Amino acid sequence: ENLLGGAGLAPEVAARITTAAAGNPLYVAQLLSMLIDDGTLRCRDGEWVSAGDVAELSIPPTIQALLAARLDLLSREERAVVEPAAVIGQVFWQAAVEALVSDPVRPGVPAHLATISRRQLIRPEPSDADAYRFQHILIRDAAYHGLLKRARATYHEQFAAWAEGLNRARDLGLEYEEILGYHLEQAYRYLSELG
Repeated sequence: ENLLGGAGLAPEVAARITTAAAGNPLYVAQLLSMLIDDGTLRCRDGEWVSAGDVAELSIPPTIQALLAARLDLLSREERAVVEPAAVIGQVFWQAAVEALVSDPVRPGVPAHLATISRRQLIRPEPSDADAYRFQHILIRDAAYHGLLKRARATYHEQFAAWAEGLNRARDLGLEYEEILGYHLEQAYRYLSELG
């Protein structure tokens, strides 16, 4: 009830969501967001109602399946933004994402980040105007694990190169060696697994 801004939810829909969530508040929040995003739930006359038969509502069985389904609803370009962000980490910077995405996607990064934020997958980081944070570590993990190993390795290498250049320009090279080492280690590990 609180997540929907005080607008009521049809009792049969609420019961179905409550049963599926089994007490997990993240599951409830993400499921409601997904149902609103895909048009299954719609606000009509101040009340949230199901656009179809409640018995036919497709509800993912686990939080991991739910988060993967939410990420699948993103456009190709939005996925091209959220995936390198997941490689960077729980907190990531718009400039870093812009450095990692392909040239055609780069100009749309700010708009895609805004859309992904409205979908409640990420949120702006209050302490840094250029930074974002995944709403939950499980969302970040779902985006990361949705990537092929080769793509993970490439993004880890690209991020390390970008961050090393930025640190050198700001004369911070030694302060962040451990973080850069982690990304290079991950790239090496995935490339080793791929032979």
